[in-house]
Amino acid sequence: ILSLTKLNSTRALSFALSPLYRVIKYTPPRATTMASSMFRFLGRVPTPIFGSAETAANYVWKKASATPRFAGWAAPGVFGVLWFVWPAVDDEFKMSLGFLEDPEADKKAAEAAAEAAKPVELSNEALKAVAVAHIPHG
Repeated sequence: ILSLTKLNSTRALSFALSPLYRVIKYTPPRATTMASSMFRFLGRVPTPIFGSAETAANYVWKKASATPRFAGWAAPGVFGVLWFVWPAVDDEFKMSLGFLEDPEADKKAAEAAAEAAKPVELSNEALKAVAVAHIPHG
């Protein structure tokens, strides 16, 4: 049995290496889907500096894979940028974000309260309409 097994394995090996095996073995071509052909087309789109979109995407992907090394610098970088940028931001924007109080807020609140406390004056026609509003018509 051992010699028969060895004989079968050597025959299989010799058959696999023969040119006939290459003819018999058929591998169908890869199925081309709409998505794969679209990505292939988009990869060939010309872009400045890189030449093609595929080269640009590969470059960006490589650079993005290196970002975890610099994650520790995120907070100091944000604070450093804000240190220089924050004085240049105008007060109206700071008030809209809620970081500063509006200096005229008290004045605006007093005007709004005075406007709300002022009685409503109706014209004579409106007073007559209110007086007969509860009476059914018909």
